Amino acid sequence: MNFTTNTNSVPSENTEERSGSLSTWQVPAALLVIFGFAVAYAFRLYAECDDTYIYLVYVKNLFKGNGLTFNGDHVQGFTSVLWTAIIIAVGSLPVTLPVLANILSGASGLLAFVAAYLLGRRLGLGKWMALIVPALLAVTGDFAFYMSNGLETIFFTAMTMFSLLFLFTADPGKTLASIRLPLVLVATILARPEGAIVALIVVATLFLRSRQRAALIRAVVSMAILVMPVLAFQAIYYGDILPNTYYAKAGAGLENAGQGVRYFLNFMDGKLITLTALTYILIYRYSSLGRRTLPISILMILSFGYVTVQGGDNMVGARALIPMMPLVYLYVVVGLTRVPRRYAVFVLITIAAFQLWKYNQGHAYGSSWDVPIRRQARNWRDIHQPRLQVAKYLREKTDPNTVVALNAAGIIPFYSERPVIDMLGLNNRYIAQHGKRDRSLPYGHQAGDGKWVLSQWPDVILFGGAGARKGDQFASEIEIFKHQDFARYYDRKALPLSRVGYFKSSNAPDR
Repeated sequence: MNFTTNTNSVPSENTEERSGSLSTWQVPAALLVIFGFAVAYAFRLYAECDDTYIYLVYVKNLFKGNGLTFNGDHVQGFTSVLWTAIIIAVGSLPVTLPVLANILSGASGLLAFVAAYLLGRRLGLGKWMALIVPALLAVTGDFAFYMSNGLETIFFTAMTMFSLLFLFTADPGKTLASIRLPLVLVATILARPEGAIVALIVVATLFLRSRQRAALIRAVVSMAILVMPVLAFQAIYYGDILPNTYYAKAGAGLENAGQGVRYFLNFMDGKLITLTALTYILIYRYSSLGRRTLPISILMILSFGYVTVQGGDNMVGARALIPMMPLVYLYVVVGLTRVPRRYAVFVLITIAAFQLWKYNQGHAYGSSWDVPIRRQARNWRDIHQPRLQVAKYLREKTDPNTVVALNAAGIIPFYSERPVIDMLGLNNRYIAQHGKRDRSLPYGHQAGDGKWVLSQWPDVILFGGAGARKGDQFASEIEIFKHQDFARYYDRKALPLSRVGYFKSSNAPDR
């Protein structure tokens, strides 16, 4: 198939006559029904996410006149520039910031459904068949879970799908020269840095199909003009071009690959029937996909490989691989268009049923912690109230200048409004860039430097997620708990809900 061919042409057995036509209003209605199911599923799975509050700490400080800072500290502890900007843009609405972030991630789900449907149509699926792609996405537990807790994951998934739509146009040269291309691609990059891989593949593909150098130069220059001010702001305001989260998590080489392999195997186990169908299609039905899907295949290979090498992800489930799930479903549905309908329907129903059963019966494992997804999500729910109560205690019982060293740098800093030392380094430049690494710990929680933390003489130290009795989980706290200065100068004090904090004694040296 020639790359410049109109990709809206479809196989004869996949025509609207075969699958049944839909009127103009029925497609939006169907998408809203799918979205409604996903929202209900998201409510069922909901667990408060501490990392969401990291974004909200910055937004809250900005609104209070303290700059886009981490309770006064100039460090970029948020990954998504655009997600932060969106929360800021709508932050004046009469809704609390945590609720607002959850609404935005839910609305992003609708964007992702629309984008997945449109991508199916661009690949030649009829309206009914194209609707199956977002329908499968809606029954995916990880997708529904992250629709509800305020992170940028689902928004990035939607922007990735919208970016890939540019690959399937009748005139790649005209698309490459359009103003919409750099706008969407830059939005994808600013949604998450991995968007740069998506942008590179889209631009390179359009150029190879059109061979128009002038259009390529225009696209690249336009993207640079849009991105450079953001990079300049980050460099001037925070002192680094890249988010501090990159420095805290990157640099392991292949040391985390073992964790990444387990992460990917857990992902495969949770999507076993889906990936079995995908494997069959790639081996026996790849012709139904054609050369036009090669850029998508490259993106999937790079994404799966990158996540595996980096060590997976520490969040519930397979969060890092969610942006690839619409593409997996897209391949499965397109491949099944050449299979007799009764078999295709059986496979699709089986995929949906298996995923709902696997995720909700507690058999699915995920994250670099290599634990059951249901258990980790329950831990998130259980720890929310202790963090909230500890934060309120600190705000009511301590001086506004009280410095708190902790690991969970979201809920407690947001509600306590106290200066914080993030002992995991996500919001601390020193630990992120100069701290130690313990590669035996799960990915994302390997940075730390207990000796340096103690040298800052924080007023309060909280171990674990919200005030554990001893520090035995993460690099900084393990070193702190064994240090002689900690034993000499810090006293344990009871906090709400059976939590404890270690408060600096009156005979401790000044900072």
